[in-house]
Amino acid sequence: MPDVLRYAILTRHDDHIQHYELVAVSFVAVFHPSKHANVLSIPHGAEFPHLARVPDFHFGLGPPWRVGNVGGIAAELLHEAGFKVVAISDVHGGIYNSAGIDITAALKHLKATRSFEGFRNVQSVSNAELLEVECDVLIPAATENQITSQNAERLKCKVLAEGANGPTTAAADEILYRKGIFVIPDILANAGGVTVSYFEWVQDRMGYFWRESVVNERLQDTMVASFNDLCRYADAHSVDTRTAAYMLAIDRVAYDTRMRGIYA
Repeated sequence: MPDVLRYAILTRHDDHIQHYELVAVSFVAVFHPSKHANVLSIPHGAEFPHLARVPDFHFGLGPPWRVGNVGGIAAELLHEAGFKVVAISDVHGGIYNSAGIDITAALKHLKATRSFEGFRNVQSVSNAELLEVECDVLIPAATENQITSQNAERLKCKVLAEGANGPTTAAADEILYRKGIFVIPDILANAGGVTVSYFEWVQDRMGYFWRESVVNERLQDTMVASFNDLCRYADAHSVDTRTAAYMLAIDRVAYDTRMRGIYA
């Protein structure tokens, strides 16, 4: 199987995302214990009833390190939910079609040939070109330092959802904030895996195990609430979302420390 599947791009016809809640629903972390154990928190269309009612909202998604992780599973889930995947890539390069890509067929082709080369009805693009496609949401889903001060000015997305760890450099962050691109930072966007690890610990402690649907429901509740808390914190303190995420995390640790006391 290919070793890197990197980027995700989403696009839709209407001009902008108007509400934080819509984005929150769009990027709920999803974990399927039986089938998708490596998914961190790239979106699952079937879990987003509000998003599903928005007309002409189309996703384009690029898979991750290999088929089955992060972007790959996310691409399949979004495609199955009826969203439009317009671009995907692996370590060798990507494919693009503004009318949408048949993700099931594309991933089958990739698994069989270890490359997107030769897949029909698409345009070949480099990974660098893929990052700069005009779209609503761009999801770097594998490696770090992909968005830098060298290319941040050319990004045309409205939302950047960091499925990878550290895909955006500090210098690029400043540019994105100035451009008004809404960033869902990695500390939140890919936190689905560690959240479900906590759920596993809870179940082990109880000696009672939840159905998969219960895991997904509780994960959705946790991630949506965390997203909305992040947005409120960013607004209240007039900072970018990454700074707000760190501020909120430190604030919560400090509060719990005070409430529990030294010996807790």
